[in-house]
Amino acid sequence: MNNNPTFKRGNTGHIAVCNRIGLAVLGILLVSLVGTTTLDAQRDLNFYHFANVMQRSQMNPSFIPNAKLTVGAPFLSSIGVGGSNNGFSYRQAGVMNAITGSRKLDFEMALSSIAEQNFIGGSGEVEIFSVGLRLGKHFFYGSLSDHVETSINYPYGAIDILADDQNDVISKGGFYDLQDLMFQGSHYRALALAYAREFSDKFNLGIRFRLLTGLENVYSTNNGLIFNSYEGSSGSGSTGEPGYEVEGNIAVMGAGIYRFQNDKRFPLYVAGNYGASVDLGMQYKVNDDLELSASASNFGLLKWQSQLTSAEIGDPMILPTQLDTFLTDYIDQVADDLSTKAEGSLPDYQTKLTGDIYAGLKYQVMPEQYFGVVANARFYPNRVDIGAAFSYQMKVLKWLHAGGSYSVFNNSFINLGLGLTIDLGPLQGYFSTDNVLGIVSPGTTQATNVRMGLNVVWGRGYEEKREEQQIAEDLEEAKKQAQEALLAEQNNINGDTVQGVRPHNFEGYFVFRGTTKSSSSGKVVDAAYVDIYKINGDGFRELIHTSRYPRGEFDIVLFAQPGTHEMHVENWGFQKEIYQFRATKTTLQKEFMMIPKPIMDSPARPVAVNTSPSYEDQPFDETLADNSTSGEDFNEGPAEGDIEQARGIFLLTQKTSLREEATSGSSVMKRLDVGEQVLLVEETNKFWWKVKFGERIGFVKAALLEPGQ
Repeated sequence: MNNNPTFKRGNTGHIAVCNRIGLAVLGILLVSLVGTTTLDAQRDLNFYHFANVMQRSQMNPSFIPNAKLTVGAPFLSSIGVGGSNNGFSYRQAGVMNAITGSRKLDFEMALSSIAEQNFIGGSGEVEIFSVGLRLGKHFFYGSLSDHVETSINYPYGAIDILADDQNDVISKGGFYDLQDLMFQGSHYRALALAYAREFSDKFNLGIRFRLLTGLENVYSTNNGLIFNSYEGSSGSGSTGEPGYEVEGNIAVMGAGIYRFQNDKRFPLYVAGNYGASVDLGMQYKVNDDLELSASASNFGLLKWQSQLTSAEIGDPMILPTQLDTFLTDYIDQVADDLSTKAEGSLPDYQTKLTGDIYAGLKYQVMPEQYFGVVANARFYPNRVDIGAAFSYQMKVLKWLHAGGSYSVFNNSFINLGLGLTIDLGPLQGYFSTDNVLGIVSPGTTQATNVRMGLNVVWGRGYEEKREEQQIAEDLEEAKKQAQEALLAEQNNINGDTVQGVRPHNFEGYFVFRGTTKSSSSGKVVDAAYVDIYKINGDGFRELIHTSRYPRGEFDIVLFAQPGTHEMHVENWGFQKEIYQFRATKTTLQKEFMMIPKPIMDSPARPVAVNTSPSYEDQPFDETLADNSTSGEDFNEGPAEGDIEQARGIFLLTQKTSLREEATSGSSVMKRLDVGEQVLLVEETNKFWWKVKFGERIGFVKAALLEPGQ
């Protein structure tokens, strides 16, 4: 009987798997099983719907941050780690305090918590440098980052044999099926360039390419590994004492492991170990409240053909007296072989990255408050794992966003997440975890993860500023076009001459000087439309004059004649004013206080009609002309208590927010829907108008208001 485990070398020098130095993945497996650490892939389900953080585009490249320029703090912009074991937690294996107390697991106790097939996955990430730039509808994002990915499948027999070894016993006729024991681990560096574009206000597409350089890898192939206990009746070199014999083997390939023997641990790249991956994402805004998104990320390959080593587990004969060193002997021997450069050339091989597919839904429940759902399918080499999360995000303060989540993944059902984003000047810090309990008390849970980072951000509120700029440009262009059209029309229609033939009772000329002003602001309203009718004895109205005045001021020359005239004055967005007068040899001057149009079902505004004799027998008075109408005219301002009707009621053409101040950065008082009615209080400026909604008075964008008909 041999005194040590026997390792058989093949032509390529394959040897058994493990990692004494803690970087090879089988080492991660065995060390995990003895309780030194547990790892799980960094899923970041809570982070998917985070508030305006550039690094979200790593999960979906169509996400565009609301900032002009974002620069990640070197080595601090994105740090992510995680841990999980769907088989058992520390406490289920007898460890009451996994941090300050004993970390030795009781594998006998752990057996009651595991299934026939179990899984450990692991990943970690450090973003070395990153920068994001937004140019109009285009967003560019570049980064350099380091990644570690592991995946381990272990069967019930792996824990069973560890339990017997820990108890220093050999089960009589024991059978340990390890045929499903498989593992893979990679450490690689990624240079990424992402591009996203807004194809419309509703639809974004994004793509990300990554060039990969592999640094270290361990990859296993299981060829039917089974451990059988015996009582000394078989096995080469047997002395008749009980022990184990092995059927089948596990072949392992390694890359870059032996560098650690020469203290060359962190090269910039390794020639020959290359790969690539591509990510795709889309984002669709159904309306102002509902957003859908989906992505496929981290799907790629790495080819390993440099600094290769190999190992194989095969036919060891273990004496009962060696049970206390059973695992140690295996780990030491395999680690030595993986850390030793092969004498001959080894065949290259390929490994797949751990790919992700995300599908998300985000709904705005209230202004600055969102409910989110995200589902995730993760593709390991030998397994597909499904996860999902429900989250709620809200703006707590001007500089603070917070959120919580509940998620399910990797057979773990008690995961309450937390997220924070803090914006202080140009600095942005963020923190997210899918399981707070895993951080506070890692021994009581099977999963824990965390992501955090620090960015420097310029040009926050880019969307709002761009929207305001576009509104301003549209308003200026519309105003310019309206003025040009009216000037052209005025050139075609001489608005300051009498229409028709001179009446037979002509008594000279009459001048009507008018100005149109807003009743709410008192400012001159541009683009006045003026029609004048002569009311005949039978009540028939005959059009004698029509004109358009782009600046809202007009001088109209009429034939002076007896009888009543009626003037109709209109400005776009305002109620028509009708004024009756008599055209005599005098001159009349009047200011028309234009009232915004009310909605159709609002009480009709009484028309101001002057039926009293006009200025027929009065000479032109310059003082009277400067003071608008005489006291005999009807009062065209609102009656006391009727300010709402006089100011006018407007309709919203699309969803928007009622804000406390006339700026997109001010607090939201209420979310307004399409068709909501608001009362105009003041035309504050060309971007914002002050309105009243119910009992609340605030500001909305002027371009989104439409007068009622």
